[in-house]
Amino acid sequence: MPTDMESVPCDRKGEKSKSLILTGFLLLFIISIGACGRSERAAPVSSETIPVKGQEETQSGDRGIKDIEEETFLTEGVKKAKLLPHTEEGKDTLIVEVPRSPGRITLGFLWTINGKSAGEGKSLSCFRRGDRVSVRITPFDGKKAGQSRTLETEIKNTTPRIVSLTEAGAGESRLSFKAVAEDRDGDPITFSLLSPLPGMTIDPQSGVIEWSSEAAGKEDVTITVKVIDGQGGESVHPFKMDAGKGSK
Repeated sequence: MPTDMESVPCDRKGEKSKSLILTGFLLLFIISIGACGRSERAAPVSSETIPVKGQEETQSGDRGIKDIEEETFLTEGVKKAKLLPHTEEGKDTLIVEVPRSPGRITLGFLWTINGKSAGEGKSLSCFRRGDRVSVRITPFDGKKAGQSRTLETEIKNTTPRIVSLTEAGAGESRLSFKAVAEDRDGDPITFSLLSPLPGMTIDPQSGVIEWSSEAAGKEDVTITVKVIDGQGGESVHPFKMDAGKGSK
């Protein structure tokens, strides 16, 4: 029995030792957690604005792209230019159609007819059948000229042009007017009337219009004269006429 009595305090000492050991481990664990918490704490965020690296290079790069486009245009010249014929009221014109040039680039146009200088600008009108017409297109950047390109064409025909309609005379029964036309190529011109008024005729070769005074009356009327040159060229022109005062 005494032996059993002595074993009790011995067991209690072991339990106390275990408790102290557990308490020590617990303290070490808590301390280690606190240390980790301090080491993982996020650094304070600065309110200072930091410039984006390369931003200025990008802006200068944009300017560089424009410079490259201009330099390429100067080096290669105009690629898609073409000559377009245009006729208005019997006046023939050649017009240069070109794409829009980049940036500061401007274009110069120099025309020749049969090898002789014929002026500048985007259009030309003083030519006739058989002429060899050319235009040289040159880009400029304000300091130097770039690569030129030349367009050429041969004029096959020009359009006859109606110049005027004048009063040629008046009689008791008839009124006379004369249509005047010209053809730069020297082709013979044939005249006609579109939808002629009652009592009105026109001479195909001379362009003289005769109109019955009885049919004319006193009111203003509009007639349309047409001319052809026999080479595919034609022109029409309306005229307002007063039976007592002639054409307008």
